[in-house]
Amino acid sequence: MWGCFNQNLFSFAGDGSREDVNVSILQPILNYALPDKWSIGTSEMNVTYDWEKSRWTALPLGVKLAKLVKFGKLPVQFSGAYEYNFADDYVAPRWTVSFAVKFLFPL
Repeated sequence: MWGCFNQNLFSFAGDGSREDVNVSILQPILNYALPDKWSIGTSEMNVTYDWEKSRWTALPLGVKLAKLVKFGKLPVQFSGAYEYNFADDYVAPRWTVSFAVKFLFPL
C-alpha cells in the first residue's frame, strides 16, 4: 500500500497581532505486508514546510513494524516505530520511539 496525505494550513483572518500561519504537511504512506500478518513501512511521520519562514520545521524519516493478532473475533494491531528528524528546529524532537496498540472494529 502506498500514498500521501497532504494538508495545507494558512491564516486568512483573526487577530492581527498573531504570527501568520502558512505551512504544508505531508504524510507519506508506504506499507508492505509480510507473512504471518506482519507488516513493515514508514512510520506515521509528518513532513512539515513553513512557507512564512522558508524552511523545513519537521523532516522526519521513520520505520514502523506491526503485527496483527486476533483476540476472539476482535483484530488488534501492535506496532513499534522509530523516527529521526533531519530538520534542525526547536518545534519537533530530534528522534522519536513509539509503541501503539490499535483495536480495530470492522463493520
